[in-house]
Amino acid sequence: MSWWEYVQRQTQDCTTQGQIASKLGVDQTRVSAWVRDGDAPAPAPATAIKIARRLGVAPAEVLRGSQP
Repeated sequence: MSWWEYVQRQTQDCTTQGQIASKLGVDQTRVSAWVRDGDAPAPAPATAIKIARRLGVAPAEVLRGSQP
């Protein structure tokens, strides 16, 4: 599973890109780009750390797309 597929599973309670962005602490335009490119490259380390903190997981889980 890619990092984005992992994040999508972690945010499945969100129904809009805006909700996903809010939950992840990133801009909605970034989420929109990730949605358009389902095989998007992994985020920069600082972004991965921010996302991991928001999801309550280790940054490595976000980057490698593993299940908690």
